[in-house]
Amino acid sequence: MRIVANLGARPSGADVTIKSEVPIASGLASSASLEVSFLMAISALWKKRLAIRQIAELAYKSENVELGIPCGRLDQYGSALGGMILLHCRPPFRVEQLHSAGYVFSVLDSGVRHSTAEVHAPRQRELREGVKSLLEAGVPPKLRRKLAPTIDKVKWAAISEEEIEPFIETMKQESADRILFTLKTDRSTRLAVQILRNRRLSVKQLQDTLGPERTRKLLGEHRKEKRMRILGEVMNYQHEMLRDLYDLSVPEIESIRSATLDAGAFGAKISGTGLGGSLVALVDNMEDGHRIDEAAKAAGAKKGWISTVGQGARIERGRTPFDSEE
Repeated sequence: MRIVANLGARPSGADVTIKSEVPIASGLASSASLEVSFLMAISALWKKRLAIRQIAELAYKSENVELGIPCGRLDQYGSALGGMILLHCRPPFRVEQLHSAGYVFSVLDSGVRHSTAEVHAPRQRELREGVKSLLEAGVPPKLRRKLAPTIDKVKWAAISEEEIEPFIETMKQESADRILFTLKTDRSTRLAVQILRNRRLSVKQLQDTLGPERTRKLLGEHRKEKRMRILGEVMNYQHEMLRDLYDLSVPEIESIRSATLDAGAFGAKISGTGLGGSLVALVDNMEDGHRIDEAAKAAGAKKGWISTVGQGARIERGRTPFDSEE
């Protein structure tokens, strides 16, 4: 997304043109990229020079607080900082830059549109109801200390599925599914982060997270591809969790995803809140990406892009009308 602004030496307003290829309501952070780009432009135009993390936080607040859209911070921080990041979503929202060189993705727009507010809010409500049910169920003190009245204060990383299992049948199916999704996704994300930190993984880690069947398949891969294969399997695993435990997929998405995997993608998962929107597939190289892109379009994808890991928001010096005034 690019924002071009034109104004005088002492700005009291701005003439702004927005150019973007990011499809709206497709799970590709179109709103966050607009917020971050606009704030960065305003920061430069009025000589405020806000730090990039200030811009990310203000972008989040503009959407979540001012507009009342129940989004998280990841899209805004990802748009602002670029690269692959791990965002620790508790104050002060620490960001860790992860290894991102050499990764190529096929990004596919299904053409199906959704509303974040319509999808995210009900799932969060069902998750809150599940946590409330646990707090009322007389769980052991050790587990109770990990829970909290608000879901953002629950110590999800410290809770095991084994601790929760005896109480799953006491709550509504939707709430049970949302809790299991949160635990499984958190654990599999931590596995992916270990790969992106270039850490060694044990067979037990793979089995505990991805299950014995996926692990057996991964152990047979060549060493050169193994890390990419594991990341792909994490993506596949998380997509299945999104589909089966969070109800965030539609037939169009499943058809396109199957085509990408049949064409050789390491893994593919729905992007964003879901119920349509886009898919992101991990591929071996640019050439493979184009082949997978064609297979996805044949299966119904409306548009596709082949991308390496991108930069964050930036001012392009000498390419905007107002830069001559510096």
